[in-house]
Amino acid sequence: WQFVRRRTGRSRIEDGRGYSNVEFYEKLLALMEQRGVPREQAQTPLEFADKLKSNDVWVITRAYNRVRYGGERLSPAEQREVERALAILTADNNG
Repeated sequence: WQFVRRRTGRSRIEDGRGYSNVEFYEKLLALMEQRGVPREQAQTPLEFADKLKSNDVWVITRAYNRVRYGGERLSPAEQREVERALAILTADNNG
């Protein structure tokens, strides 16, 4: 694992293939902000997911918590599940 600084000054965790294990959560936050539902600074990821009442948001949030706070890596199947959930949320956002 290596840490990479972004312009915001926050770190993101990357595996050896350059896939950010936090980037998928940042995408979720950006989508929700576009919908006018930003995560409040005081909200935990779980509180935010509970507020949104979406199975796809829960898939992404559980994966994020495991990676960010549990130090785990997603399996290829879990990565596909997160990507599928993001694709559904993106399609919902666009249409």
